[in-house]
Amino acid sequence: DLSLSERLWVAYYAARLGEQATLTAHYLKQLQVLGIKAPVLADVDAGAIDVLDDARLAAILRFTRTLIESPVHGDQAALLALQHEGLS
Repeated sequence: DLSLSERLWVAYYAARLGEQATLTAHYLKQLQVLGIKAPVLADVDAGAIDVLDDARLAAILRFTRTLIESPVHGDQAALLALQHEGLS
C-alpha cells in the first residue's frame, strides 16, 4: 500500500545508499516531477531520516536503509515498526 511517491523515495534512497549515481539521478527526476519538497530531499540526502516530518516516510526509509546496510536486521522488529506507521 505504498503510494507512487513513497515507492520512488524508496528507489531513490536505495540507489543513493548503493552509490548508484545513474539510478539516483533517474529517481530524483521522477520525484521532482511529483513536486518534492527541498527540505525533505536535503534531509534524505544527509541521512537525517529521523527528522522527517512524515513519520510514515521516515519508517519506510529506515526499513529501506536496514535492508540495504544490514539485511539480517530486517526482522520482525523492523516489520513491526512499519506496521506502527500503518503499513501492512
